[in-house]
Amino acid sequence: MLDKKFPKGFLWGAASSAHQVEGSNHNDWTEWEKKNAERLAKESRARFGHLPNWKDIETEATNPSNYISGKACDHYNRYREDFDIAKELGHNAHRFSIEWSRIEPEEGKFDEREIEHYRDVIKSLRERGMEPFVTLWHWTLPVWLARKGGFSYRNFPNHFERYAKKIVREIGSDVKFWITLNEPDVVASQSYLKGVWPPQQKNLFIYYYALKNLIKAHKLAYIAIKKINQNAEVGIAKHQIPFEVARKTFVNFFLKVVGHYFWNRWFLNSIRNHQDFIGLNHYNRNVIDNGFNKNPNKLLEQLMESFKDIREGRIERVK
Repeated sequence: MLDKKFPKGFLWGAASSAHQVEGSNHNDWTEWEKKNAERLAKESRARFGHLPNWKDIETEATNPSNYISGKACDHYNRYREDFDIAKELGHNAHRFSIEWSRIEPEEGKFDEREIEHYRDVIKSLRERGMEPFVTLWHWTLPVWLARKGGFSYRNFPNHFERYAKKIVREIGSDVKFWITLNEPDVVASQSYLKGVWPPQQKNLFIYYYALKNLIKAHKLAYIAIKKINQNAEVGIAKHQIPFEVARKTFVNFFLKVVGHYFWNRWFLNSIRNHQDFIGLNHYNRNVIDNGFNKNPNKLLEQLMESFKDIREGRIERVK
C-alpha cells in the first residue's frame, strides 16, 4: 500500500473570528444582538421548529441570552491555552481576525494597548511553530463607523485603508499572510440584499454599492500592505457556490449562468490584479429549479431521523 503524505511545508490548522470567540466586544454586532435577542428567541420556533431535534434545542433556542455573544469562550484572555490545544492537535497554522472596534474605538484614535495584545497573539503562535494568517475584517465594525453607514458609507474604503496601514506597520513584521476581507459577498447579501444582518437594510442598490465599496477597500489595503512589505501575501476569503440545475430547462440554465457569474466570478474578477491567493470557503451547493436554493434535504432528513431513532431507543448505539 502506498504511504500518502501531505507535501513538505503543508500548513494545517483552524480558524476563528474575533467576535465569535474573544468575548466582551463592543461593536455594531453587540449592539444589534442586544436589540434583537428577544425577537430572535420568539422567532426560533417558526424558524427551527420543523427540525426533528427541536425538542432537544427548544430551551436554548427560546432563551434570549443565547443570542448575545457576551463573554463567548473568552479567547481574548485564554488564547495561549487555546493555541496549546491547537498545537497538541498537530496544527502548524492558525487563522484569526483582528477586532477593528478594539483597535479604533473612536474615529482616528488607535488603542496601543489593543495593538500590543494582537502583537502578543502573533508572538504566541510563532512560539508554538504556528504560521499566523491574519484577517483584517470579519464583518464587525466600530460603532462610530457603523453609525456613518458601515461598509456602505462612501468613505469606508479610506477608513479601511487607514486601519490596514496601522495594523501592518505595527504588527506586520512577523506576518506573511494577510486576508483583508472575509466573505464580502456573504456579509453584503445578508445585510443589504436579504436584510437579516445589521444594519438590516433591504435595498438592491445599497447592496451593489456596498460590494463596490468592499472591492475598493480591498484594493487600497492590498496596495498599502505591499508598500509596507513587498513580500507579504495578500488575499480575501471567498465563499464559492457550485450551482446545479434540477431540470434541463432554459430558465434553469439561464439562472445557473447568472448565479455563477455574479456570485463566483464578479468580485474575484474585480480584484484579479490585487490578489496573491484566495481563501476558498465552501459550505453548500445551490440547486436551481425555476429559482435558487431548491436544494433537496433528504440526506439531512435521514440523518436527523436516525439520530431521533437512536435517542428514542429504536436503534442501539454502536459500542
